[in-house]
Amino acid sequence: MLKLLPLCLLLLCPSLPAAERLVWGLLPTPGHVNVVDGKPKDGAALESLWLLARHLPDIEMEYQLVNAPRLDRALSEGAPLCTSGSIRTAQRDQLAYFVPYLLVTPMQLIVRAGEQERFPLRNGKVLLPQLFADPQLRGAFSTTRIYPQPLAATLEQANRAGQLQAIGVWTDQLLLMLSHDRFDYSFEFMAPVRAIARHPQLGTALATLPLAEFDQMAESGLYCPRSAWGRAMAERLDGAVRALAAEQQPLLEFYRHHLTAESYRDYAPAIAAHYRQRAQGPSRFE
Repeated sequence: MLKLLPLCLLLLCPSLPAAERLVWGLLPTPGHVNVVDGKPKDGAALESLWLLARHLPDIEMEYQLVNAPRLDRALSEGAPLCTSGSIRTAQRDQLAYFVPYLLVTPMQLIVRAGEQERFPLRNGKVLLPQLFADPQLRGAFSTTRIYPQPLAATLEQANRAGQLQAIGVWTDQLLLMLSHDRFDYSFEFMAPVRAIARHPQLGTALATLPLAEFDQMAESGLYCPRSAWGRAMAERLDGAVRALAAEQQPLLEFYRHHLTAESYRDYAPAIAAHYRQRAQGPSRFE
């Protein structure tokens, strides 16, 4: 009788439900989604999803690399996948539900180290109108990159005026081109710049300068398609973000790890206040 007991227990006990699978489509970006052997390995965007997974025990996460056109096509077709690390844009809002999650420190001007004195500064910050008007300084930005508003509109306007070059390359390629004197400056967040510093093909080391007109943090987050499945998943992810925001300490440690000591000192109070507010109530999905 004792030998039959485990089998009896197995027959009497209901089977556990299988975890729901959630595919994350991730854009390979140094510092945000680092790639090793063709697969996402680590980086701020990926590690933020690992934090979130603690509050989604019934979801099994899978991570896939995608490019921006493929991602937008999948979202527009209602494919059952979500994406992370996206700056909110009106264009993508038409394709998917946005779940606010992370704050990112302001985008910086990226230059070659030792050349900072070539750029027009006021109180240590770059003046973009004067910069764009200087024909001796050649700048470029990536058409594959999402830039926060209103900076994105400013870059596009400068491009139309012939003052700024638009190049269809990935972030790491753009930064490597800058390091090899292909142009004099570009625009990027801190994480990719810190990551590219370890790249074996880097030429001259890169440095950052703050922008005078664009010194506000931007909000990035998660996107899920505008379908019944996408809305339900967005609501579950929003609940997990609020639960994580209520804890707060894991998120502050996340920022401490991914920001420079100076940036963390400057922005930690605003980040903490943001997450106290974020924990209060659900996002609205319309």
